[in-house]
Amino acid sequence: MGVRVPSLTLFFSLKFRLQKQEGIALVEMYEPDGVNRLDVPTLRSLRTLFQSFKRDPNIHGVVLYGRDAFCAGGDLREIAKMNPLEAKRYIETGREALLEIAHFPKPTVAALHGYALGGGLELALATTFRIATPTTLLGHPAIQIGVFPGYVGFYFLGRTVKFGILKKLILLGPRIPAQEAFRFGIVQELVDRQEDLLSRAILRARMLRKPLIHGS
Repeated sequence: MGVRVPSLTLFFSLKFRLQKQEGIALVEMYEPDGVNRLDVPTLRSLRTLFQSFKRDPNIHGVVLYGRDAFCAGGDLREIAKMNPLEAKRYIETGREALLEIAHFPKPTVAALHGYALGGGLELALATTFRIATPTTLLGHPAIQIGVFPGYVGFYFLGRTVKFGILKKLILLGPRIPAQEAFRFGIVQELVDRQEDLLSRAILRARMLRKPLIHGS
């Protein structure tokens, strides 16, 4: 079952549905199969969305979530067809999109359920605050297919967890449950019921508007 969403829809974008609730932009990632992959058009669209939010005085925070799950990371089908130059551009596109979110001047909250893996975890780590259901799986499984995190995974995860935990997550690539991610500091809050996830994320985005947090 997907996350319950408000009824007002402002517009649809490539693989995203944008809604707005009292100054909070709700960005839903959706694909027909529910996997939510980060291909080049998706990453570019993400960056464009956050650039527009930055200029919009009526948006005071952003909640990012997935319809059936949060995000599975990079699109391996697309990556497998890339030559070295295309792969370099893909990584740069991902890095630019995630840094746009990380440096966003308004509060951002990732509402996690299902899974947040690879680039999907990096996307979550780019936000200000992360909330998850207890059954959510998080991890950087890239090493299991012979690669390292490609966007800014080392930086985001390294500033969040201790070095020993960083090595375990990067070098072994386990998928850890949200309770363990909470103990590591990757997730800041757990929500027992999935149907409460989005409303809690919206509440936290509003609370994070305080000047002490973001200097606004």
